[in-house]
Amino acid sequence: MTNKTTLTDFKTQYKITLLRLKFVLFLVVIMWTPTLIITFTETVTILSKDWLLWRIISVVGLIIFYIFYLFFWKCPKCAKYPGYRMTKIKCKHCGTDLG
Repeated sequence: MTNKTTLTDFKTQYKITLLRLKFVLFLVVIMWTPTLIITFTETVTILSKDWLLWRIISVVGLIIFYIFYLFFWKCPKCAKYPGYRMTKIKCKHCGTDLG
């Protein structure tokens, strides 16, 4: 029995990675929303929490995103950085069609 991974398997793995990235981005947006509201309005607190706590939560959101990006944003075939775009069709290292 051979252990060959087909192009369809790579595309499926890449779609799972994209889904995870979208989830992480959704969390970051949720974590950043109170900070943006406080920054661009005269609101001082949201949900009885002051601006400093919301800024800390925003920074934690960015750290979560960067950790995901550094450790999980990889091509499923060569395990290298495929490129900066979410809609990247080919890996810039191995040329695998990921779209």
